[in-house]
Amino acid sequence: MPMPTAAASLATALFVALAAPGSAQVPQEPATSPLVAATQRLVDAFVGVMPTDPAALRRSAVRTELAPRALPVLRRIREHVLLHPDASIAPRVHEFTVYSLVLGDGELRAALGELQTAGDTRAGVLLHAADLILAADGAPRAAAVAACNRALRAVPTEAATAPNGAVAAAVFCVLVSAELAAEEARTLALELTDPQLVTRLQQAAETAARDVRHRLGQPFELKGTLLGGGEFGMSSLLGKVVVVDFWATWCRPCVAALPELVALRAEHGDALAVVGVSCDRDEAALRTFLAGRPELDWPQLFQAGGGWHPAAAELGIEGIPRLLLIDKRGMLRSGDARADLAAAVRRLVAE
Repeated sequence: MPMPTAAASLATALFVALAAPGSAQVPQEPATSPLVAATQRLVDAFVGVMPTDPAALRRSAVRTELAPRALPVLRRIREHVLLHPDASIAPRVHEFTVYSLVLGDGELRAALGELQTAGDTRAGVLLHAADLILAADGAPRAAAVAACNRALRAVPTEAATAPNGAVAAAVFCVLVSAELAAEEARTLALELTDPQLVTRLQQAAETAARDVRHRLGQPFELKGTLLGGGEFGMSSLLGKVVVVDFWATWCRPCVAALPELVALRAEHGDALAVVGVSCDRDEAALRTFLAGRPELDWPQLFQAGGGWHPAAAELGIEGIPRLLLIDKRGMLRSGDARADLAAAVRRLVAE
């Protein structure tokens, strides 16, 4: 085997440091310590450079735009964990590793490849998890799922059930970023021995089976109680293009997306309608938020008692904001329209 590179040595050191018995129980530094402050700065930097929707990383254009800013941050995080294994982000180091691979860190990929060749099955799991997120639909995707299955099968039981181990991190990243189909999630669950991970994948399979994207090209119906009272039905909007916005006032990306909806409605006038589906827990907070923003005067569906709206659960929507596009005939045309909303609305208005 060739002599390990510097990157391989870093990867090896991280694996050894984080696999030590009892490492998860290392006492944390006091909240006022320089270590805590430095760790928080890295966490803030990570949040600042990564997409609000992790599944966006499947798109090559998103990765190309993010990589120059995100990869240096991810490398600093891994180095920070190596120097400070008791840092609060240490248990997430494998998660950061997967995202580094997804964003094209060739040096890290080569390092983990060396570890895999030397028999480290955890390295293989991380590599194949990243490849599954990256795989294009069709035959490449099927091959990536099969390879990920083989990698999971090869991991010894002790490593496969480690709470903060590579397998747990790989499954987490795949769950939030790979947009698993129901059968893919069920297949991966068969290779796991950790009951919690199996349950999460089975739940993901159930959600994927309900996913609104399976209804593309079909008539779309949305019913519910309006915030101000009364019942809402989509039939009242036939003849218009409709944006259905699943959101909440506590969701920063949701709030940040609202000005675009206001601008689109101003651009297209009566040809475009917007319907909000609030997943707020607190009705008073929702009312206060809307009262201060009179431009958000479109219908708002709200479930008495607050919490995740039943329509979101029925449509397999587990993350917000989520924007659906309905054409003039009432047909669902997009189950996730955030990436190119303005262009998609213009196309449907012109039809």
